[in-house]
Amino acid sequence: SNSFSSNMGVVDGEDAEEGRTAPSLQEVGGQVQEAMSVMQENMRSMAERDAQLNKIEGKSDALQGASTGFAKGAKRLYEQQKWQRYRLYMAVVGTMIWAVALVIFRHRLVPFLALTAVLVAAAYFGSNFLWPPVDIEGGQTQLVRPSPE
Repeated sequence: SNSFSSNMGVVDGEDAEEGRTAPSLQEVGGQVQEAMSVMQENMRSMAERDAQLNKIEGKSDALQGASTGFAKGAKRLYEQQKWQRYRLYMAVVGTMIWAVALVIFRHRLVPFLALTAVLVAAAYFGSNFLWPPVDIEGGQTQLVRPSPE
């Protein structure tokens, strides 16, 4: 004779639908402990992942800073190379003009060479004193002023 022992549908200590006995208080406590252990392990894993993500974020920030520095240095180098090309072109054109003028003014060679010496001295003075090389990071010398950004 089956009688209800509680309002939860347990009949004579057995589960009504599956025919097994209801878990004891110790079994329930063990299951709770096991669930808590799993949750604690999950929390430890989350803390480790958070630490790893923070470490990766720090490395990412450092890489971003290095990338920005590299881009600025590359831009500076590009500008420097551009001005060196312009100076080379001006030197080639100036030499050609000087050679043509030498042929034209060969009968006044002494005044022509004196004027040439004055112009070379002025160019040297201008390049070294009016626009001195600028020291950039790493002890390198920049031949032109950095462009305003």
